[in-house]
Amino acid sequence: MKRGIVFLKLCLLFLAFIIVLNGMLELLYVNSYIDSYPGAAIFNACFGLDSYRNDNVSYDSGNSGYVFYPDDIPPNAIGGVYQYNVNGIESSDVPYKEGGGVIENEKIDTIYIDWAYGNINIIETDDTAVSLKENLTLEEFGKNFMRYRTDGSCLEIRFMENGSDSQLDKELTVKLPQRSLTGKDYSISVTSERSDVNLHGLKIGSFDSAVEEGDVTVNNCVIDDMTSSSVMGSFYINSNVSGLTASVKGFGSIDCKFEKPAKNVSLSVYSGDITVRVPKDISGFLVKENYRSEGGIPGENRGFASDFNYEEKSDGLFSYGDESLFVNASLYSGGVTVRQIETK
Repeated sequence: MKRGIVFLKLCLLFLAFIIVLNGMLELLYVNSYIDSYPGAAIFNACFGLDSYRNDNVSYDSGNSGYVFYPDDIPPNAIGGVYQYNVNGIESSDVPYKEGGGVIENEKIDTIYIDWAYGNINIIETDDTAVSLKENLTLEEFGKNFMRYRTDGSCLEIRFMENGSDSQLDKELTVKLPQRSLTGKDYSISVTSERSDVNLHGLKIGSFDSAVEEGDVTVNNCVIDDMTSSSVMGSFYINSNVSGLTASVKGFGSIDCKFEKPAKNVSLSVYSGDITVRVPKDISGFLVKENYRSEGGIPGENRGFASDFNYEEKSDGLFSYGDESLFVNASLYSGGVTVRQIETK
């Protein structure tokens, strides 16, 4: 009898190991780290899954604009579904200028950046003109130089491969006049297949980005509304952002700091950690932690942690003080942490 019980326990442990192993292999497969794995069909059939991976995203040589539409993701998809979209002026007959330049145009308040590969830096300047610069010259990169045009209050900046097989990174630097010099609340939109996006010292109305692979860093900025998504990458936000929506559809992390309560914060990571940093004298916060599952299989819940003396009001709802800062956090595998920071 005892031997039978021991044998049964060993069988159950072995079965659990096989399920966990196949789950990990499925994760690697969907993210294209491996091309196949043994038992995939049986595993997916048992758990009602349809393996999804985005290996055949077409690239239109006229534009790099992949834009992420969350509603189009299959339930068990880790990689994103990117649909082609022209991130720029919708209809204009204004011709493009080639290479970088300086734009003496105080009317500009909307900026579209569509950049195939390479870092994108957007910083503030004490000049009254907008300046655009790329790090590689025509001799270094053949004919694949950047282009830009202005139409009314809009500025459009683009770099495409134009059918070239080269993936040599080009770095773009955009310098914008201070808000105090122009009175403009800039609206900035960025799309890219692979770029690290860096914002520094800006005071703008809105910032939107859709990057397939890359990190987004927002440092020492004041932004009214920010909406950003990526498939693979991380977000680091050390700024005063009133409304924030940040989403990582695959592996990555989100680390953000709020010096005062924000009106709306929604953070989502498929596999990774979310860290929220707030002043130690903050009046309060409320964190709603949601854990998703794929095909009925739960992810790794690393739970909630904080330096504050919080209370758990209900399952996945954590409260401190007057709850003035609300954070809606969604994960499949990872944890949420609220840290104290010193204020000046």
